[in-house]
Amino acid sequence: MDHWANRKIETNTLLDYQAQNNFSSLDGCPGMRTAVRDHGDRIWLAVAKAEVRRMYAQKEALLVGFLVGMTLVLILQTTGKQLSTIV
Repeated sequence: MDHWANRKIETNTLLDYQAQNNFSSLDGCPGMRTAVRDHGDRIWLAVAKAEVRRMYAQKEALLVGFLVGMTLVLILQTTGKQLSTIV
Protein backbone atom coordinates (compact mmCIF):
# COMPACT_ATOMS: atom_id res chain seq x y z
CA MET A 1 0.00 0.00 0.00
CA ASP A 2 2.83 2.37 0.83
CA HIS A 3 4.47 1.68 -2.51
CA TRP A 4 1.22 2.41 -4.36
CA ALA A 5 0.63 5.64 -2.43
CA ASN A 6 4.24 6.78 -2.91
CA ARG A 7 3.96 6.15 -6.64
CA LYS A 8 0.72 8.18 -6.78
CA ILE A 9 2.36 11.01 -4.86
CA GLU A 10 5.42 10.98 -7.12
CA THR A 11 3.25 11.21 -10.24
CA ASN A 12 1.02 13.81 -8.57
CA THR A 13 -2.16 11.75 -9.16
CA LEU A 14 -3.20 10.92 -5.59
CA LEU A 15 -5.63 13.84 -5.33
CA ASP A 16 -7.16 12.93 -8.69
CA TYR A 17 -7.62 9.35 -7.47
CA GLN A 18 -9.28 10.57 -4.25
CA ALA A 19 -11.60 12.92 -6.14
CA GLN A 20 -12.63 10.15 -8.50
CA ASN A 21 -12.98 7.23 -6.06
CA ASN A 22 -13.47 8.61 -2.53
CA PHE A 23 -16.18 11.23 -3.00
CA SER A 24 -18.81 8.75 -1.78
CA SER A 25 -18.62 5.69 0.40
CA LEU A 26 -19.96 2.25 -0.50
CA ASP A 27 -23.10 2.83 1.56
CA GLY A 28 -23.95 6.05 -0.29
CA CYS A 29 -22.82 8.47 2.39
CA PRO A 30 -20.56 11.35 1.44
CA GLY A 31 -16.92 10.38 1.43
CA MET A 32 -13.85 12.37 2.33
CA ARG A 33 -14.59 16.09 2.44
CA THR A 34 -11.60 16.95 0.30
CA ALA A 35 -12.61 14.35 -2.28
CA VAL A 36 -16.19 15.65 -2.36
CA ARG A 37 -14.91 19.18 -2.85
CA ASP A 38 -12.36 18.15 -5.49
CA HIS A 39 -15.01 16.10 -7.29
CA GLY A 40 -16.91 19.34 -7.82
CA ASP A 41 -19.78 18.74 -5.42
CA ARG A 42 -20.75 21.01 -2.60
CA ILE A 43 -20.22 19.33 0.76
CA TRP A 44 -23.53 20.51 2.23
CA LEU A 45 -25.38 19.19 -0.83
CA ALA A 46 -23.71 15.77 -0.58
CA VAL A 47 -24.61 15.60 3.13
CA ALA A 48 -28.22 16.66 2.38
CA LYS A 49 -28.55 13.98 -0.31
CA ALA A 50 -27.25 11.31 2.09
CA GLU A 51 -29.69 12.47 4.78
CA VAL A 52 -32.65 12.25 2.38
CA ARG A 53 -31.60 8.73 1.33
CA ARG A 54 -31.32 7.74 5.00
CA MET A 55 -34.78 9.11 5.80
CA TYR A 56 -36.27 7.36 2.77
CA ALA A 57 -34.78 4.04 3.90
CA GLN A 58 -36.33 4.50 7.34
CA LYS A 59 -39.67 5.27 5.70
CA GLU A 60 -39.55 1.93 3.88
CA ALA A 61 -38.69 0.09 7.10
CA LEU A 62 -41.58 1.78 8.90
CA LEU A 63 -43.97 0.79 6.11
CA VAL A 64 -42.83 -2.83 6.23
CA GLY A 65 -43.27 -2.93 10.01
CA PHE A 66 -46.76 -1.45 9.73
CA LEU A 67 -47.78 -3.98 7.06
CA VAL A 68 -46.44 -6.90 9.10
CA GLY A 69 -48.33 -5.65 12.15
CA MET A 70 -51.58 -5.23 10.24
CA THR A 71 -51.19 -8.70 8.71
CA LEU A 72 -50.71 -10.17 12.17
CA VAL A 73 -53.82 -8.39 13.45
CA LEU A 74 -55.88 -9.67 10.50
CA ILE A 75 -54.65 -13.23 11.02
CA LEU A 76 -55.50 -13.09 14.72
CA GLN A 77 -58.95 -11.63 14.02
CA THR A 78 -59.77 -14.33 11.46
CA THR A 79 -58.71 -17.10 13.84
CA GLY A 80 -60.90 -15.64 16.59
CA LYS A 81 -58.16 -15.01 19.13
CA GLN A 82 -58.17 -11.85 21.18
CA LEU A 83 -55.09 -9.63 21.18
CA SER A 84 -55.40 -9.18 24.95
CA THR A 85 -54.97 -12.92 25.55
CA ILE A 86 -51.73 -13.01 23.54
CA VAL A 87 -50.13 -9.91 25.03
